[in-house]
This record gives sequence, structure tokens and C-alpha cells, in this order.
Amino acid sequence: MPTVETLPVVGVSKRVFDKLMDYSCSLPTGTTIGKWWKCRVDYHDASKGWLLCCYGPHKTDPDKVTIHRRRLDWYPWTKDDAPTNAGDLPPLNQESSFR
Repeated sequence: MPTVETLPVVGVSKRVFDKLMDYSCSLPTGTTIGKWWKCRVDYHDASKGWLLCCYGPHKTDPDKVTIHRRRLDWYPWTKDDAPTNAGDLPPLNQESSFR
């Protein structure tokens, strides 16, 4: 697995960031492909930043899922075209950076 420092950064609006569920100490119970959430890189040190996580299909076992991770940053967008909620994040099959 790549180190956190080498992961690409995904930028979202502050509104989207706030609406993503925080699973810094656990994992979501539902393992639906395409489910998005955020977690701290280091739960005890908030200065290390956040990760955007997503369930994806496992490469060899259809009964398992893979967790894709990217560094996460938010921006105080004010334009009308800025994402307005977590549902505005692209589905996994449209997000090539997760492949």
C-alpha cells in the first residue's frame, strides 16, 4: 500500500466535507461498492490530515470489498457550481483516480 504522502489529493467543498461520515475509529458496517466516508490519517494527531475512503470491488474475490483511499482536503468554495452534499461525489466507476 502506498504511503499517505504519495496518495493523490481529492478536494471537496467544506459543505461536502462536513456531510461525509467520519469513521476515524471504525469502518462503516455496510460494504456497498461506492460508499464514501472520511477518516483522520492519525486519529490522535489531527494535524496529519484526512483521508477520503471508498469501498470498491475486490480484484479476486467477489464476496469481499477493497478500501480505496486518497488524501482529503476541503476548500471554502462559494461558486454556484460547487458540490453541495456528499451525494455529489462521483460514483466509483467514474472516479478514475481510485483505480
